[in-house]
Amino acid sequence: MDDPVPTTAPTGRPRLAVAQLFVYPLKSARGFSPAAWPVDGLGLAWDRHWLVARPDGAVLTQREEPRLALLESALGAGCLAIAAPSGPVLEVPLEPPADPEPCDVRIFGAPVTGALVSPDADAWLSRFLGYPARLVRVHDERRVNAKYAVSDRDRTGFADAFPILVIGAGSLADLNARLERPVPADRFRPNIVIAGAPAWAEDGWRRIRAGELELALVKPCARCVIVTTDQQTGARGASHPRTLATYRRAGRDRILFGQNAIQLGTGLLRAGDPVTVLDPAGK
Repeated sequence: MDDPVPTTAPTGRPRLAVAQLFVYPLKSARGFSPAAWPVDGLGLAWDRHWLVARPDGAVLTQREEPRLALLESALGAGCLAIAAPSGPVLEVPLEPPADPEPCDVRIFGAPVTGALVSPDADAWLSRFLGYPARLVRVHDERRVNAKYAVSDRDRTGFADAFPILVIGAGSLADLNARLERPVPADRFRPNIVIAGAPAWAEDGWRRIRAGELELALVKPCARCVIVTTDQQTGARGASHPRTLATYRRAGRDRILFGQNAIQLGTGLLRAGDPVTVLDPAGK
């Protein structure tokens, strides 16, 4: 589903709207695309509330372990369900235990205190990966980098740095027009895809309203090797980073696609919600 919402208003002018939503309960595992989803103080509800770590606290992502893309997650009645291509499904309670066991992990070298889920969850992940691993859930919320924070209350869970990632459907279409093999939106692991704007228009947005929610777009997103991973197969290899590097390079080694965002409140997001640019750059 590339663009399920209309992009033309009755007046004939382009209509900005939420095209797709993506939620990734387990960091670096495959996400899912709901028709509507709540947003809380950490971003999309339950997004990146769990991660996989080695026993020494090093966090595993698709950068190091592309097979994580093979893990599917779903949120059901009171539990997170994680499925591998074969074997039993792992079910994890959404509510934390009354006395969680702390577990220190490192995200980009920065220490973060999480909580161990269970020995059974660790054994399940270790069997899938073929080496020791732990399932860790959010325990201490992380502050967003003060340089980009809107307020001192801005927090995130286990996302790399910011609670929400926004990309433009027009920007993806512009990239795909340059490729022999188009790539889907999930290669860039966004939370919100916005349709109806020209390519790269989101570079100039500073604040938007999507449905009942306002977002501050605070920093362009520099992309890594994860965008070369097929989110359905876990296979590496694609030409789009090289193509992006010809016209989306910043400095010597950064390739930009998408905008990191912070929610300004809570609410419900829906595919099809209208989007309004409230504060474009330079205004």
